Amino acid sequence: MSDISLTIDQKKAFENICDWYNSSQRKPYFKLGGLAGTGKTTLLNYAKEKLKLNDAKFAAYTGKAASIMRRKGIANASTIHSMIYHPVMVDNKIVKFEKKPIQEVQCSLIVVDEASMVDSTILRDLLSYEIPIIFCGDYGQLPPVKNDLPVNLMDEDSLDAKLETICRQDEDSNIIRLSRRVRDGYKIPYCNFEDFVKLDYRDFDIDTLCDFDQIICGFNVTKDYLNYNYRKLFVLDRDEDSFLPKVGEKIIITDNNSRFGVFNGQQVYVQDIKEDPKNEYKENILRSQFISFCNDYEKELYEKKKIVVEEAKKKASENKNDNSYIPLNDLINEYQRSAEFFEFPFTKEGSVQDLNVHQRKDAVISDFAYVITCHKSQGSEWDNVLVIDEWFKKESRIQWLYTALTRASKKLTLVSHFYKDEE
Repeated sequence: MSDISLTIDQKKAFENICDWYNSSQRKPYFKLGGLAGTGKTTLLNYAKEKLKLNDAKFAAYTGKAASIMRRKGIANASTIHSMIYHPVMVDNKIVKFEKKPIQEVQCSLIVVDEASMVDSTILRDLLSYEIPIIFCGDYGQLPPVKNDLPVNLMDEDSLDAKLETICRQDEDSNIIRLSRRVRDGYKIPYCNFEDFVKLDYRDFDIDTLCDFDQIICGFNVTKDYLNYNYRKLFVLDRDEDSFLPKVGEKIIITDNNSRFGVFNGQQVYVQDIKEDPKNEYKENILRSQFISFCNDYEKELYEKKKIVVEEAKKKASENKNDNSYIPLNDLINEYQRSAEFFEFPFTKEGSVQDLNVHQRKDAVISDFAYVITCHKSQGSEWDNVLVIDEWFKKESRIQWLYTALTRASKKLTLVSHFYKDEE
């Protein structure tokens, strides 16, 4: 890491970070903003090493963003939630989450990525530890829909350091190059590169929806329409019409619920379903169900461990005296922890207005996640992304398209002017 060659932007930002951290009148936090491909994570790792902050903690609002940090070499990256909160258990059930004591959080520095997603409650709790914090993010992205912060952590004009130069390893990326063109006010021409394709909506085949890791659109009406058709085409049996999820489906949490430790934008895969034994909700509300899930970024690990468990079960049944395999209960506990395996009642987004206060506390408001809006995609990235380009609100057009395009890490398909009702 010490041998890396920094860009001019990175060198200047590093100097600013050092001045801030070593100052006798240090501000509580430092705001580092950088566009896609400018090496924010590289710089932060470099600063950690040079300042000898070996106990520094890295975190992000979403588990997906934390997993991306780990993939980029920050092994201890976690969610903000798991870093500063712990569950309160009653009768082996989580009843709420509380802020951890300082002894469990103490470190020389906290680095928070995707800082624009941090709300006022989390900001207050982070600052209460009086640990220096670097807030990092992309100032070119959309601001959060619900932002109750007294300050905009990624306001371009108030950043302490800014990265704009594309790093050498990203210079050949058409995704990065064309997203920059969008920020500069240019329109993207129709093209067919290996990593970036733009086509007219009339040339798009809806049967290819399942080819993408994530589909992003502008409006809820488009999201609902495409999720419905996706499930009809690829998930449900012929003549089946269910608004409730099935095992294996991908869903997205659309509202925070501290009781269950889930947050807005979190994506999970359904692993098991049980009907709610209380069955308290009326007929006009979709039935609540208990759903066991694993996080989307841990699905591969979950499936691997599940196979090992099944093999261990089979071996145990064949030879009860054979102790050569890992103890089954320990193995099950291991994969459940790694998958953050919980159970929660599922309530389809849209029926929430029919819930009273007590019912809402018992419900995790969710929706299908094959297609999500750009606002819900913030803090995440996927290898292969389809963007339905339909957001033409003048005041946020550039930020919307830039945010959508930079959700793709390897391939981006942009479908232009998509209108579902046009002949």
